[in-house]
Amino acid sequence: MKVNSKSIKDFVDLIIKSGKIIESVKGTADYKTNNKEFKKLYRIYEELNRDLDMAKDVYGQLLEHSCISVRVLSAVQCLKSNIYIIEAENVLEKISQQDEDRHAKFESEMCLRVWRGEISGKTL
Repeated sequence: MKVNSKSIKDFVDLIIKSGKIIESVKGTADYKTNNKEFKKLYRIYEELNRDLDMAKDVYGQLLEHSCISVRVLSAVQCLKSNIYIIEAENVLEKISQQDEDRHAKFESEMCLRVWRGEISGKTL
């Protein structure tokens, strides 16, 4: 099963690579690199949304990744795609309660608030 000739491993590797780059520039003024990687991720997510079975395989692996940014990004996509809802909420909840990475903590808290409808007018 392939989407545009990419395998599950290809998608996993691409998302991990971008997630690590995004994590490396957090808290810096390097918004160009951050924006560039998010544009790449957006295209990857669009491809994955065309095949939810593959998306489940990819996100299922990434929700447990060691990189916090990769877990947050994957959890958000799970919520958007309506897959692994409980697992994604648990990942975001756990990250939102830690103090190790303030940026990831804030991102997780805000994502959960938007997902739960606590912020009016916003949707995932």
